[in-house]
Amino acid sequence: MFAKYFGRFMAVFASLLFGFILIEGIMRLARPVLPPIIQLIMRDVKKHPFTDDTILPPPAWQPVDVFQMSVLPGLNNEFQYPNANVGFHVTSKNWLNPDSNIGFRVDSADWEPQWPVDVVAVGDSFTFCFTEYDDCWVRRLETEHGLSVVNLGQGATGGISHANILFTFGLPYEPKVVIWQWYGNDNNEDYGLTYRWGETDTTDRSAIDEKGWLVQNSVIFTIIRVFTNGSDFGSESYLSQADTNVIDVAGEPMFFGRPYSYETADLTQENNLLGQEEGFKAILSARDRLEAEGIELVIFPVPFKEEVYRTAIETGTDFDVQNIALMEENRQALIDFCDENNLTCFDPTPEFKRRAEAGEYLYISQDTHLNSYGNTVLVQIVIDELKSLGLID
Repeated sequence: MFAKYFGRFMAVFASLLFGFILIEGIMRLARPVLPPIIQLIMRDVKKHPFTDDTILPPPAWQPVDVFQMSVLPGLNNEFQYPNANVGFHVTSKNWLNPDSNIGFRVDSADWEPQWPVDVVAVGDSFTFCFTEYDDCWVRRLETEHGLSVVNLGQGATGGISHANILFTFGLPYEPKVVIWQWYGNDNNEDYGLTYRWGETDTTDRSAIDEKGWLVQNSVIFTIIRVFTNGSDFGSESYLSQADTNVIDVAGEPMFFGRPYSYETADLTQENNLLGQEEGFKAILSARDRLEAEGIELVIFPVPFKEEVYRTAIETGTDFDVQNIALMEENRQALIDFCDENNLTCFDPTPEFKRRAEAGEYLYISQDTHLNSYGNTVLVQIVIDELKSLGLID
């Protein structure tokens, strides 16, 4: 009798194990076409149990005290996935301090500044660029317009970080112009750096940080673990970065509407207002420092894709346009701040909107960043503004 039931148990167990392995294999093979949220969850799972290589390469970005976030130095044409939807090669270097743990994006490992330096660019991932570097608007200032440029852009940073990076790594280049790129989540990034970094963290990560064998090696187990975890590290944090809607642009899908975008732009939220105050202080500090050095400061915002494609979104979806209004009010607050403080600012949004309404595809389909063509449009706007200001010939 025992042998009979044991045999049945083993048969069921073998069937379940086979089914688990089959689904595991299918999930791995299908990764490129799975929803981005699933791909992102899968990234740290090993390719197989006998290697330390993960399904997606580990990110090259690291948190760094007052600079908030930095790409690692010493990367040489390494392919990176900042998220599951976007991948590109990265070469990084810190020419001023080769021993630093902070790197900056460059075109080649042997990059050196061309003297005199015309432009130092500071900003977030829109200055770092989520494209191949030759497609980046900062790089194109060099290759297409003959300027000598130093790119100090770092992803996931705000104005405080930009000022700290500028003072530490930008001023020694003695540029003629500093271009300061702003984005609608900068207030939230500045709040995070000012009010949250360095606080005593009482979150119990014991069940999260201790990765067992299944977490390291099983896609299925990792997905289940994430979506059943009730902490901030569970599904809610992933879903905030997931697009909720789609429109058609020139026959191609354009995804939009991730809650993170409009939540970080919302100036009715106290944390964003506090961050805005600190970020604006950083801009004024940079202005005063640059004036003393005889360096021009030029500021511009990059709009959210929802702002740019508002007309198509309003006519083609039921997305709540009040969320877009939050983004527009946030960007306008920067422009008003510039006007009130006699700062040199320009806004590329009207030109972006004109091109969007003409059916031009400016952003990455399932990401918030500009695509290669969007960078093409942006660099021309930047060049035209620099010329109109008399800062370049």
